[in-house]
Amino acid sequence: MEYKKVILLSFFLLINQLLKSQEYKLVPDLKVRYEFVFQSDSTDTKSKKSEIMNLYLTKDKSVFESDAKYKYDSIVSSYSKITPSSNLIVNFDAIQKPQVWISIFKNFNNNELIYSDKIMKYKLFYQDNIDKITWKILPETKVILGYKCKKAICHFGGRNYIAWYSEKIAIPNGPYKFNGLPGLILSIADTNNQFSFNVIEIAKHKNQEITINVKNNIKTTRENYYSDKVKIIKGLKGKNGRPPSINLNPIEKS
Repeated sequence: MEYKKVILLSFFLLINQLLKSQEYKLVPDLKVRYEFVFQSDSTDTKSKKSEIMNLYLTKDKSVFESDAKYKYDSIVSSYSKITPSSNLIVNFDAIQKPQVWISIFKNFNNNELIYSDKIMKYKLFYQDNIDKITWKILPETKVILGYKCKKAICHFGGRNYIAWYSEKIAIPNGPYKFNGLPGLILSIADTNNQFSFNVIEIAKHKNQEITINVKNNIKTTRENYYSDKVKIIKGLKGKNGRPPSINLNPIEKS
């Protein structure tokens, strides 16, 4: 009998650990807001769109996601906790939906990166190491939001980038997967001007936990992510009965 109790306890501890490992949390010190401009079709400069993105930061961890996604997820989470007897009905079609569904968690303590995305009703995620980016620091400087910034260049994901970072904020992090400079990246854009992140606000963050939950996501790998995404899109049907258009210009080409 005691043996069965030990087995049962071990099982519940394992399940609890697995559930914890599917949630990635931090209580940020800083919230950095960027305007993300992206060209969804590489052949059409008129296909550019923009989204406000938030980078939640501690010295060794970060979460990067759309401001609209954070608000949308908060509403959905709050609604899920309401009891059916309240008879509260929320019109989710009236809530602003994000154009960018990605969430990126970085943990520099254990070199861990979690990348989460949503395609229609399907959620994907993969776990990998934080990207090691080779930077070349240049002598040029400029001021952004009152911070003196230095210039740096790199090659990442099949594109060449120009970045501006400030050593006044001595956190080697930045928007999206960018990291590894001796200060926070305030502005970065590829040389073809198809993708850019430009800071619009830096503020201390309230004592509020930020969470990425991938419990219900389909697990993939970095190598298979884009092909899995294309397979999902091809299998879906839009309002016209045809599959939705596929993003012809991913930020990472390789």
